[in-house]
Amino acid sequence: MTPILLLYLCMACGFAFGKASLAYMPPLLFVGARMSIAGLILVWYQFFFKKERFVVHLQHGALFAAMCLFHIYGSYALEYWA
Repeated sequence: MTPILLLYLCMACGFAFGKASLAYMPPLLFVGARMSIAGLILVWYQFFFKKERFVVHLQHGALFAAMCLFHIYGSYALEYWA
């Protein structure tokens, strides 16, 4: 039960932080910075804790870019813009 409460606490803090940070930067810059920091954390975790090889094939580049643009950046940018 405690991990679920901690998860909801983190989500609530995230919304409050997002609302407060919009007073200092535009929504698109905020979403871009937030996703860049999250991506760096994930790459850091993959590099140091998962000693498996991480390969992104060039043929998947367009799909990866479309997913980043529409699914992640688009949904969060519209959420904070609203």
